[in-house]
Amino acid sequence: ITNAAGYLMLDNKFNDKLRLVWGVRYEQYENKLNGITESFAPYAIDLKKNSFLPSANFIYAVQAKSNIRASFSKTVSRPQYRELANQLFYDFLTNITFSGNPGLKTTDIYNYDIRWEQYFKGSQYYSISAFYKKFIDPIESYISIAGADSRTISYRNSGKATNYGIELEGRKNFDFISPSLENLSVYANLSIIN
Repeated sequence: ITNAAGYLMLDNKFNDKLRLVWGVRYEQYENKLNGITESFAPYAIDLKKNSFLPSANFIYAVQAKSNIRASFSKTVSRPQYRELANQLFYDFLTNITFSGNPGLKTTDIYNYDIRWEQYFKGSQYYSISAFYKKFIDPIESYISIAGADSRTISYRNSGKATNYGIELEGRKNFDFISPSLENLSVYANLSIIN
């Protein structure tokens, strides 16, 4: 696997309330895999993909310690070795055989997010987010052979998929109990995804 990448990021503060952090990452990815099938026939996989991955964060300061943030980014998800290799992998614990698919493509993911952030002293904060993700050519597993005593799972690209949800996040320190506990904090995150 080789992955050469570079990025350019700009941070523009238009006034005291509005800021835009934006940029693009370029990745030149190649995954070469040579193997032998169960019938001892050699095969070669050469998965190449050049990707432009833009991102933008619009931040509006509602108050001195409160922001509304709207974000967009494009990311990718690449097939792993087990998903890509034309090999059989047997899992003794689950009694499942996994079979790769050399024809898998990289998944393009478009991410959209809107978030309310509220900050307090001592790096304490809470945030509420709503997000939406669109997947092009997502990789999914499916049962390719269903037997009475075992099954074989393989992988394929679907046309598209989406998920969306909300996320709640926060960090609180314990200085309300004692000032000596200011550096001790608890962090919580809850995501509800459809």
